[in-house]
Amino acid sequence: MAELGLTDTRYVETEDDWVDPHAQGHQPAEGQVELNFNNFSSMGASGAMGSTTDDMTVWAEALATSELISPELHDQRLVGAPLTERPEYDEYALGIGSLDGWWDHTGEGQGFTALAMHDVESEASVVISMDISNAVVSSEGGEEVYRQRAHSTDA
Repeated sequence: MAELGLTDTRYVETEDDWVDPHAQGHQPAEGQVELNFNNFSSMGASGAMGSTTDDMTVWAEALATSELISPELHDQRLVGAPLTERPEYDEYALGIGSLDGWWDHTGEGQGFTALAMHDVESEASVVISMDISNAVVSSEGGEEVYRQRAHSTDA
């Protein structure tokens, strides 16, 4: 993280480690929508990182390019295949997915979801974080919205 200058990114173990302001998930509870309890130990090695959209934009580019690993290893890393289930990628490789040439990763937990993607050709990055309290079990349609937004940057 230091090599990339990610000053607002850290491994989050408690609420005190979480950078403010931050996304706050909500969940339905007895007919009301309440703040989600943040149990960071549940995320652990699968993604207990807290960050800002600025830092995530830097990370998106670094992950999608060979900035942190050799070009040869990066080329091997991008060899992937379509998934039969979620998340929705055209192909998924070694810890990185692709949608219409945009590479990186999505994640969800603590009542919200995040997407960080980078297009090497245009050198554009996009980072989105949103509350998923009323999310439907199926994410049908989300991929299409992303593709429409990605293509609008081509114009």
